[in-house]
Parts: sequence; structure tokens; C-alpha cells
Amino acid sequence: MCGRILPAMKKQEPQPYAHTMALAAKDWTALHLAGGLSFLTPIVLYLVAFFMRRSGYAIPESRYDTPVMHWVMYILFAIGTVVFFFSDGMADFIQRRAFRTGQGAANPARGYLIYTIGTGCLLDLITISAFIGFLICGNLIWLGLFVLLQCGLQIKYLPTQKRLERLLAREG
Repeated sequence: MCGRILPAMKKQEPQPYAHTMALAAKDWTALHLAGGLSFLTPIVLYLVAFFMRRSGYAIPESRYDTPVMHWVMYILFAIGTVVFFFSDGMADFIQRRAFRTGQGAANPARGYLIYTIGTGCLLDLITISAFIGFLICGNLIWLGLFVLLQCGLQIKYLPTQKRLERLLAREG
């Protein structure tokens, strides 16, 4: 042994959420697909708006520059910012509903898929509200800003093993 003392073998304690390691590959494929599609939604909407603008899409200022349309734009802006700033609380609400079984998470893959789709749809409201705003006033910069905000926030909610374990630990 060349003078080295081997450390005593520690007894392996069971991991509290070891059953999450047993998610089937098809479950992770579905989770990654749902997360990826939700991540691509703002990018696709921006590209649609970009090509619309490039093809000559323009709003006559007389249609946009009315008090009613300004209020509509304020409401759309508010929807996007509220979702952005309060996404954690809204995601917690979705988590409580997705993993609710009465006795903990009986099927973590199903709960996590519902959670991933729910938070993805919630975050898509950021870009959808900005896209509607683009259709009203043609402001591509506003849409681009909201796309960047959503993509930055969306990274936090992409499905990973570590996030699933944290969600289950909070639920338990």
C-alpha cells in the first residue's frame, strides 16, 4: 500500500429522491422537447416579426396614435412585465398543482412535464404580448427586448435533473 491508509468505506445512504434517477429516457426526451419548444417560441415570433417588417409590414401612425391604442399597448406592456417580475411566484403555483397527489410526487415525470409546459406557456405570455404590440405599432425593438428578457428567464426553467430534485425536495 506504499504507506497510504485507505479511508474507511462510508456506508452509502440512500438519496432522498433516488427515484428521480429512474426516469425513463423517453420521459427526459419529452421534457427536453417541451422545454426546447417553449424556448424557441420567442425566437420564432421575433423571426416572424422581422420578416414581416422586411416584407413591408407597417402600421399607419393614425391607426396607432390614438388614446385607446396607447392604453392597449400599456396593458400589453404590463402583462409582459408582470409575468417577468412575478414568474417565480407563478411558477410555484404551477408546481403546487403539477405535483399535487396527496402523498408526494407519485409520478415525477408526469408532474415535471406538466410543470415544464405550464411555466413555458406562462413565460410565452411575455413575448406573445410583445408580438401583439408589434402588430399594433410595428415596434420591432420592443419585441426584441421582450424576447431577450424571456430567453434569459427561460433558461432558469429548462428541465434538468437538478431542478427536478429541488422541486421534489420543496414539495416533500
